[in-house]
Amino acid sequence: MTRGCLEALVRYPMPTTIVTKGTLIVRDIDVLQALDERTDLTVYFSVPCVDDNVWRKAEPGAPSPRQRLRALKMLREAGLDAAVLCAPLLPGISDSEESIDRAARAASEAGATAFRHRPLKIDSEIRDYYFDFLATDFPVLVPLHTALYGGSKLPTREYQRELDRRVAMVRSRYSFRERPPRRVHQDPADVQQLQLAI
Repeated sequence: MTRGCLEALVRYPMPTTIVTKGTLIVRDIDVLQALDERTDLTVYFSVPCVDDNVWRKAEPGAPSPRQRLRALKMLREAGLDAAVLCAPLLPGISDSEESIDRAARAASEAGATAFRHRPLKIDSEIRDYYFDFLATDFPVLVPLHTALYGGSKLPTREYQRELDRRVAMVRSRYSFRERPPRRVHQDPADVQQLQLAI
């Protein structure tokens, strides 16, 4: 997401959702504030867990969970809606209630306005890479993933229901919404646009 794109959205506002693992978005707080005045804006920070060991193995090169939550806090202090997307949740690695609870607690302390989740989706393009990652760093979990996914992109419905239940329990513990409340903006230009998710 470049500053130029955000400035274009300010000129032609539409409901906007941004999902990021990065922290550079804090450089554009002024433009985000201008956009937020004209339309519904939410910035989600992807924080699948707050375990530094898992982060180093699963997301090499990405900012640490603590850095992302620090950026989230800066956006909240600037009056912006900033939430946590606890995703992707990795079976046997970051999907336990304890791990999700730690992420939710950190999100709450940072001032997140909502807490959502998604299970791991294994697209065909990343399947070999992901299973190689498992074989190297978490070999004991290869059979679990094979059982949950088979040849599918998504895990079994039974697993997804259990994961939904687990996250719902944690969410209620911290009084989180799944999504921030929508706000109605009356734009003077009355520009008709579709919702944009990035």
